[in-house]
Amino acid sequence: MATYFLLSGKADNKSEVFKKLSIHDRLIQLYHLVLKASMRNPATTIIGTLAVFFAALLISLTLSMNNPEEINTPDFRLSVRMPAGSTLEKTDAVVAEIESRLASLPEKENIVSRIEEERATVTVNLPEDWDKKSKRSLPEIKNDISEKTKNISSAEISMDDISTSGGFTGGESEGENINPGSGFMRMLGLGSESESVIIKGEDFDQMKNLADDIRTYVDNLSTVERVSMNVQDNKPEVQLFFDMDYIGRNDITLMNLSSALMTFGREYSSEATFRQGTDSYDIIIKYAEEDTLSNRNTDKTIDDLRRLEVNNTAGAVMEMEELAKIIFAYGMGNIHRENQEKQATVTYNFTEEITSSKDLLEGARTEVESIVAGLNIPAGIAVEVVHEEDQLKDFYKLIGIAFLLIFMILAAVFESLSVPFVLLFSIPLAALGSLIALILTGNTLLSANTLTGFLILLGIVVNNGIILIDYTNILRKRGNRRSRALMAAGVARIRPILITASTTVLAMFPLAMGKAEFVSVIGASFAITVIGGLTLSTLLTLVFIPTFYSGLENSLDWFRSLNWKNKIIQLLVFCLLIFLIYTNIDKFIWKLITTILSIILVPATTWFIINSLRKARETVIPSGENINIRVQSLVKIYERENRWLREWKAGDRTRTRLGLKNHFRKWKDMTRVAWQFPLFAFMIYFTYFYLSKGFWIFIFSIATWFFLSAIWNQFRELFTNLAAGGKKRLLKKMIPVIDFLVFWTVPLLNLILFQLKWDNIAVVLILGFFWFLTLFIYRTGQKLSRENIDIYRLEGRFRGIRKTVYKIVAAVPLIGKKKKPFKALSCVSMDIGNGMFGLLGPNGAGKTTLMRIICGILEQSYGKVWINGLDTSRKREELQGLIGYLPQEFGSYENMTAHEYLHYQAMLKNLIDKKARDERVTYVLKAVHMEERRHEKIGSYSGGMKQRMGIALILLHLPRILVVDEPTAGLDPRERIRFRNLLVELSRDRVVIFSTHIIEDISSSCNQVAVLNKGKLRYLGKPIDMTKEAEGHVWQFSMPEENFGKFVDEHLVVHHMSEGENVRVRVISEAKPWENAISATPNLEDAYLWLLRKKENNIKVV
Repeated sequence: MATYFLLSGKADNKSEVFKKLSIHDRLIQLYHLVLKASMRNPATTIIGTLAVFFAALLISLTLSMNNPEEINTPDFRLSVRMPAGSTLEKTDAVVAEIESRLASLPEKENIVSRIEEERATVTVNLPEDWDKKSKRSLPEIKNDISEKTKNISSAEISMDDISTSGGFTGGESEGENINPGSGFMRMLGLGSESESVIIKGEDFDQMKNLADDIRTYVDNLSTVERVSMNVQDNKPEVQLFFDMDYIGRNDITLMNLSSALMTFGREYSSEATFRQGTDSYDIIIKYAEEDTLSNRNTDKTIDDLRRLEVNNTAGAVMEMEELAKIIFAYGMGNIHRENQEKQATVTYNFTEEITSSKDLLEGARTEVESIVAGLNIPAGIAVEVVHEEDQLKDFYKLIGIAFLLIFMILAAVFESLSVPFVLLFSIPLAALGSLIALILTGNTLLSANTLTGFLILLGIVVNNGIILIDYTNILRKRGNRRSRALMAAGVARIRPILITASTTVLAMFPLAMGKAEFVSVIGASFAITVIGGLTLSTLLTLVFIPTFYSGLENSLDWFRSLNWKNKIIQLLVFCLLIFLIYTNIDKFIWKLITTILSIILVPATTWFIINSLRKARETVIPSGENINIRVQSLVKIYERENRWLREWKAGDRTRTRLGLKNHFRKWKDMTRVAWQFPLFAFMIYFTYFYLSKGFWIFIFSIATWFFLSAIWNQFRELFTNLAAGGKKRLLKKMIPVIDFLVFWTVPLLNLILFQLKWDNIAVVLILGFFWFLTLFIYRTGQKLSRENIDIYRLEGRFRGIRKTVYKIVAAVPLIGKKKKPFKALSCVSMDIGNGMFGLLGPNGAGKTTLMRIICGILEQSYGKVWINGLDTSRKREELQGLIGYLPQEFGSYENMTAHEYLHYQAMLKNLIDKKARDERVTYVLKAVHMEERRHEKIGSYSGGMKQRMGIALILLHLPRILVVDEPTAGLDPRERIRFRNLLVELSRDRVVIFSTHIIEDISSSCNQVAVLNKGKLRYLGKPIDMTKEAEGHVWQFSMPEENFGKFVDEHLVVHHMSEGENVRVRVISEAKPWENAISATPNLEDAYLWLLRKKENNIKVV
């Protein structure tokens, strides 16, 4: 009814059977970013997830072995086990000794003891507020109790728990106190690997003697440690053999005998009960204290048993020795049966040195088997040596069959062999979040409640994975691409998966936070397993499964594309590795890890080798085919943010443009984020009042502070909008005050709280230093970015100190000064063919960036570069054989001659044959007209000759594309002409891309030119046609000298010359700049300056 009322109150009564979230929703944008990033890097995602999983599994198991879970209750219970036949008084004396030793324990409230003849329990209770009065933790108190109760003769004392029914758990036979998770540990190959010798038969005395012999022999082996036997020593007992004929003649019944024997002790049951309400109590009859004062310290003996009086039905009294033959003997302490057959077990463990080597382990097992084989085994007794792996052999078979059946069913349903592999592979990863949560909270993996939580998680994760993959296949059949189908399926499933996970996690929180007796272990471990598992398995379902699905299909496509030789080699190597793994490794978990590594490393190594062998090849484009370079929409941005931030901010801008972004202009707008306030209140309670461990208080205090900062940012926007226009000045004044309190005061209060809880001033000061240093760097970095401060042009007081501080802040990543992106190229498109291609532009125009992208030195931000249809970003290594690049500045060994230097570089370029190398060096030296100077040292060359040496160097591998970056800069006119002519000569049968800012070099050598300015293409065409761009914009005239100064400030004057009192000027202007100005014929320099002056980006292609 309440649900109906709430739902019917909605303004919009339209029913939605399936609600699909908008792609502009912030959650969907975040999911798309994570999924796309994972699918772009499937290997990193898959291998990283596997590494984290196995690391978490090993750490969790190690912690569970070394620190088994204990019930966190304020009491400790010691189990006392006495030798067989011990009397009540002897056990009482031992307990009294224990109580006297524990009397000095400062935290105790009282000590409660329960004593029986051969066992007892001592419970040390702590007061409810013990943690406030004592600085020690429960493990520390437990260790103190263990130390105080050591070395008490004739008693075995262990700190075991007592069952809720009041029975003992510490009194089992030797060798029977088995860890409930030991089987799981042995399956994984961790923990102590116990092996055993099992003795079966009917004569238990013979079996016990044989077990004693085996135990003794095995214990003497140096390869064995911790030998135990599950048979107790014989208990002393008194046996009564009744003469039934004599008893019958004296009218004595079995009831009379039983009643007499029941009175032999100091107390006996009346077999009656007393009820009070719903509770019932046994009525025990005891002797009164005054009747037994003289005998209270006297133990009853066998003589007392002989004189025990027995009444017959007529009331006559006879003594027990008249009715029975009384014999003192020993009886069996315990008997084990399995399948109606008596059984004794000797359990032992090999040393770590033995278990670490398979050969040593086999030898040690053979030694044990030889001992058993050499024994004289009586008839009717069977002895079996059980090795560790034999115990799990059937389990491995069954689990293998189960996985095979699941695989077959999934393969039949999905009609695919890869999809079931994806789903099965995701099953163990469902536990990753649980493992991490168990590690962080200190809970054990080896408990029934934890494993139950794992089973629940497996069902949820596999169910979600099946639905996700099934819907993906449906979308692919409808014509969607794989990546598109995966993202669409993820968007469709994210809402129900998140609702399921979040509601379950919230419901489990109270159970996880329970501190009542037994709840912290019984309920908390289960709840923490589910919370951690659901939290991370949600991400695994929505991200890892699509990534693995896509990555597996890509890997299979790549494998199919290989030639048959590579396929056979990979299969042989993989089979060899599997053979070595399963013949040399015993531990199951290491077999599993190395098998998965083999599956990954064999194809990964093949891929790496194939890609490493990719090298520069001159034949990638046939020699008879002309070279054509196509540049399309090329963009290069330096210092830009990573792809994640760019896409995240793009989504935010889209939401702002569509009016979907939340703005806080009125108090009513805060209702959209009202859910944050109870969540913040819970975080405060959880952090400062619930948590007790200092590490987690610190971590969650940081998280709470970040949450508080986010809430305050919303209020800051609200206060700013409310105070706009001069209204509500109080709010405007409150903003910096609250900002200071949130940003600086709250961390200080946290540090004070840490000191009160930890009482460790050194740690608090270190944390405070780094915390406030981080805040200072962040705020200073914001100031540098917001005010665009030039660090190297500071003025005012303390500028030296400020400059140093600002430099340090600017160097800190993430929180320091944010670097501003710089667009070096903006949507540049062009085609470059054979001949001289000139790049003209001022310094910083983007010429060098464009050439380095063409050469494959830099990666473009956007756009493509093709060379004869080959994508340079995909075929970078192969295309290097076609390209020779000469930068503005290059180094050389100036103490070497040209001949020596070129021979050295030729050998580095794999020209090994001396004759071929000599021919190539001679050819390139002649090509650059340096053959006659080949034996002179490079250091003696002029600037132009060194530039020619650079050309010779890049000609060594006979490139078909020469890229030369401003080679004539700094050369005298004669050298510049020589070098320019050399490039023209080389461009006859190859592409030469030549950049410069000297107009004359372009006009006299290039048959095609591109003008760049501020990263934009201003002109593309022939140099001769470039002058047409400036027609009607070049003017010549004379003007009075006194007007020239002001005119120069307002116009672009190409050159001017004094003519008496007048000045003759040549001006570039869009309109007529002076009354007597006449239009002049533009030259190439005029056209270049006009193109640079134009504000709009109109490209003229001729």
